[in-house]
Amino acid sequence: MPPEELRMFLFGVLGGLSVEAINVVRTYESGKPLAPRYTRPVYLIVRVLLALGGGVVAAAHKTGSDLLSLHIGASVPAILQVLAAKPPD
Repeated sequence: MPPEELRMFLFGVLGGLSVEAINVVRTYESGKPLAPRYTRPVYLIVRVLLALGGGVVAAAHKTGSDLLSLHIGASVPAILQVLAAKPPD
């Protein structure tokens, strides 16, 4: 993988992980206990896979922009949720 694509991939992964990090910080700052899902290996593995998917999508777009790669990586989980949602009746 060329260095440019690797950088876009890593920024995409960072974007995907940052969304979850923001959720953890928001929960911590509210004084609420951390959700039990964060102790479950399956949940953590899936979140890492989603972040890696964000990196793949960012690299595939060949944006050449670190900021755009970060945005793409952060948006991939939301896009996949919409695609996986049950269509309206």
